[in-house]
Amino acid sequence: MKNALPVESESGNPVPQKDLRRHDRMPVSLRVVVADKSGLAEGQVLDLSPRGCRLRLKKHLIAGSISG
Repeated sequence: MKNALPVESESGNPVPQKDLRRHDRMPVSLRVVVADKSGLAEGQVLDLSPRGCRLRLKKHLIAGSISG
């Protein structure tokens, strides 16, 4: 699985851009509950990599309130 973001050139044709991620993201679908200073947030883990994950949560979290 290669990481590349499509970008349009001046002629309108897609031009692949180099992705700076060190690891590929693996798609998953996991239910999750996370906690921060404001309380609990339900959501879903959408993808995983050795260095992190992407979450979709039902409420906003306070920046800097969760440490890894």
